[in-house]
Amino acid sequence: MRLTHKQAAYLISYGIVSIGVLVLLGWAFDITVFKSLQSGLTTMKANTALTFVLFGLSLRFSDHHNSTLRHAALALVAGGLLISLLTLSEYWFGWNLGIDEYLFVDLDTAVANFPGRMSVATALSFVLTGTALVFTIYRRHLAAHVVAVLIGFLGLLVLLGYLYNVSSLYRVFAFNSMPVHAAVTLGFFSLGILHLCPDAGLSALIFNDTAGGVLVRRLIPPVIFVPIFLGAIIVFSPQAAAFDSRFNTSLLVLTNIAVLFLVLLWSASSLQTIDLERRQSDQQFRLAVEASPGAIILVNQAGKITLVNAQAETLFGYTREELLGKKVEMLVPEQFNAHHVQDRDAFFAAPTARPMGAGRDLYGRRKDGRQVPVEIGLNPIQTNEGRFVLASIIDITERKQAEAEIHKMNRELEQRVAERTAQLQVANKELKAFAYSVSHDLRAPLRSIDGFSLALLEDYADSLNDEAQNYLQRVRAASQRMAQLIDDLLALSRLTHSELRPETVDLSGMVQTIAAELQLTEPERNVTFVIAPAAAVKADVPLLRVALENLLNNAWKFTARHASACIEFGLEKRPSGETIYFVRDDGAGFDMTYIDKLFGAFQRLHTPAEFPGTGIGLATVLRIIHRHGGQIWAEGAVEHGATFYFTLPGTAVDPSSE
Repeated sequence: MRLTHKQAAYLISYGIVSIGVLVLLGWAFDITVFKSLQSGLTTMKANTALTFVLFGLSLRFSDHHNSTLRHAALALVAGGLLISLLTLSEYWFGWNLGIDEYLFVDLDTAVANFPGRMSVATALSFVLTGTALVFTIYRRHLAAHVVAVLIGFLGLLVLLGYLYNVSSLYRVFAFNSMPVHAAVTLGFFSLGILHLCPDAGLSALIFNDTAGGVLVRRLIPPVIFVPIFLGAIIVFSPQAAAFDSRFNTSLLVLTNIAVLFLVLLWSASSLQTIDLERRQSDQQFRLAVEASPGAIILVNQAGKITLVNAQAETLFGYTREELLGKKVEMLVPEQFNAHHVQDRDAFFAAPTARPMGAGRDLYGRRKDGRQVPVEIGLNPIQTNEGRFVLASIIDITERKQAEAEIHKMNRELEQRVAERTAQLQVANKELKAFAYSVSHDLRAPLRSIDGFSLALLEDYADSLNDEAQNYLQRVRAASQRMAQLIDDLLALSRLTHSELRPETVDLSGMVQTIAAELQLTEPERNVTFVIAPAAAVKADVPLLRVALENLLNNAWKFTARHASACIEFGLEKRPSGETIYFVRDDGAGFDMTYIDKLFGAFQRLHTPAEFPGTGIGLATVLRIIHRHGGQIWAEGAVEHGATFYFTLPGTAVDPSSE
């Protein structure tokens, strides 16, 4: 996994702290390799190692989002700067403040004047390093990076002194020199500060993905290491002693020119490759924009159009030349121009991919002045030339027309529904009036017919022969049957208009009550009732009783011709969780061929002579079950009984919870 720049800076800070800790351990346990890498080289003093630890920890937390940790980093820097400044004051004023051997006694110092004291060059470098860290903590990245580069050059200068054996490059005084691993650690500090914030200051020039950034990153290694390598050849080559210094210098300059020229050619080739890739990418982008089925417009931060496709020309009626370089507000209706400028500025201030004007109707202005309904998606694009917004625009004229047509149809439908509702209300009023008329105007004549027929039979029985009395009996039966039919019709009518009042119903108990009432009407019959226990639902109690009475009355009626009969009420559970209730008998049954007529009003599958009735009962049951949102169906066979199934969706109740 590739490290990010910030992770690299943290790793460098850990390395710096580790170097300081190892040197302190070297002083604590007298380990030469930790103090001076090898015998004979300058040792890193304990104060120097401690300052590296303080600065390394400060580097780790100098950019932390937690202000407390940043303040801690600042305190660590202050501690390191205090050690460095006190050391410089000792050199300047000739003091001995007792800080040089505060941690450990220096027995290895060749010159006894300043045992345990860091060199002047090291102290000055620490002052610069502390300054760079303070700039970093306070987000002054450019200043921090300039100082960091200077620190890197100082460290490199000391390393060159050791490499070329030029003591004046790492010694300030004859007795005062910077150790080699201190110079290396200063170089790490320079890299750490540059990596810590790669998007600001000098780092933004070095670590960006532009051609310039690539060029800088490719040139830095040869610019630094090629002259060092060539210098080493000249310094250490036996043949170099045969020539004077001017020839050697000329040779070094010529060699540097040749190497840098080769580097320049290599960089030019790289830049050409990058430019070709950029041009190819730009061409692919333009082809993709051109091939888009919708209009595409690219706008810069100043609000000027920099790119359009053919669909944009078609949509707005302008040519490409008329659009490029113009303000995008030329495509916005005049009444929205002021708001659009504000919206555009707000988008560039917080750019995110989103639809434009969510919840609002948007319109574009064509060249001829007409306004076109549009839908716009915005996508921010960051390039080397700045920030742009890519607007994808779709003409939704046809969609708007379709929506308008749908709205029109909805209004017409609502009007029709309202008219139909009014018609139904009128019809219901007429039906109520008819029911009232049936209840009052038709019953009176029927009662008269029945009453006078009864009077004739009772008062003139001696004057009427058997045939006449039979006629009167038939008249009475017909009038009574007509009265019953009227009562059934009125009951069926009331089912449609009565309001449902759901409550918990004990179906098992209700069936037992109805069964007991039936047995009281004909106690001589041998009928067994099998009733499932604990069946409870939420339903309209009066309506559900009417439905069960009709179903059980039918079962009672159609088993009358059997010497013994069984009527069962039960329930079944489907895998889906739905409950199916049923009423089953072993009576006369019916022919499944006529199942479609079973629940129709006044539809009978048996003659009145076989079984009495008006044909309203099952129609009533059907209407009650449908009003509860359920379904009802039946199965049967002639002389093998019938079973009526029904459902009451979402109404099953656990009796134990009641």
